[in-house]
Amino acid sequence: MYSKNSNCSKSIRFFLRLSSLSSLSSLSSLSSLSSLSSLSSLTFYLSTYLTYSLLSFMWFAGISFAADRPPLVSTEINTDTNTISFSNSDGPLNFGLLIHNDNYTLYRSSMLGRKGLLSIKKYLAKKNLPFPKTIIYMNKDGYKRALPFFNLKALEEYDEQKNFNYKLYHSYDYEQRTYLDGHNPYYPREDIDEKNYLNSRAKNLFGQIHDGKRDGGIDNFFRILEIILDKQNSPVLFHCLGGRHRTGMIAMAIRYLQGGDWVNGKKRKVLVFPKLKIIELNPAEYEYASHNREFFREENIRFIAKLSKDPYFLDLQKTYRDQLNEEGTVALSELRDSKDNSNDYTIIETEEGKIKVLKVQEAGD
Repeated sequence: MYSKNSNCSKSIRFFLRLSSLSSLSSLSSLSSLSSLSSLSSLTFYLSTYLTYSLLSFMWFAGISFAADRPPLVSTEINTDTNTISFSNSDGPLNFGLLIHNDNYTLYRSSMLGRKGLLSIKKYLAKKNLPFPKTIIYMNKDGYKRALPFFNLKALEEYDEQKNFNYKLYHSYDYEQRTYLDGHNPYYPREDIDEKNYLNSRAKNLFGQIHDGKRDGGIDNFFRILEIILDKQNSPVLFHCLGGRHRTGMIAMAIRYLQGGDWVNGKKRKVLVFPKLKIIELNPAEYEYASHNREFFREENIRFIAKLSKDPYFLDLQKTYRDQLNEEGTVALSELRDSKDNSNDYTIIETEEGKIKVLKVQEAGD
């Protein structure tokens, strides 16, 4: 069940972060006042400060920035295939289940680390779902204690493979590298091997290859999809740092492989932050937004639009679409039966009757 205290604490943390930015902005403004020579410059600094302050207050007060904010707990069903997914903001680690059928069980989350693995294991056991056989990590952090993400969670996931019985693919696995650019893998921006992202132990474990090339490109993206689509690797959990951008692009790609109403279903208008811009999203893109409310990247959406026309992607779609869309272990009829027997379930149909949303509230969650 949605926790107001949890939401309040998140709002307070966000308020404090923005307040810090406001303070820094104001201090910078005051220190620069002596050099200001025009009223327009002063107006700019004051408006910037007031804008940050207003946004801070709105988030602290719990005011939504979304014109059609994604539900906190939702299950979306493609009625052509009865494919089931859910995203649970009260569940651990920005977790979501994309597909669960006889061919695939696919999960998404934020970075795990040792504590996250334990949390996911407990959560999946509660839901009677299998623990991942394969975990894919797609970011560069977590290999060295350094600001701003002072942790070793990536190394912890590497160390825990035997204890939890899974195979890890990660950003410094040079045989099957899974690092992704977080904006647009067609145009990667960084050579992570030239940066000091590894501690001494990580360097000894994985080495470092200095090839002078930018990392996280489209070849890595397709490699990740191939790992996911290999049924021998299922169940698969893929994640980046926050489970937003890299994870969101992979999840959208899977939805586009499924096609149907995920791509062509009814669009919704959403006011995205931080650009405060209203855009229309199809169901696959809307799912991306539901896991990524505060740091929405339109370039991720544009990347997927281009990817969906890539000849290799279209070949993957022809090969795997039916397997991805095979009816899940929980059919739509069973969900309707559950609705009749419990007040915990409410099915809402769109005007077109194509996408149904099942909102679930469970005691104790």
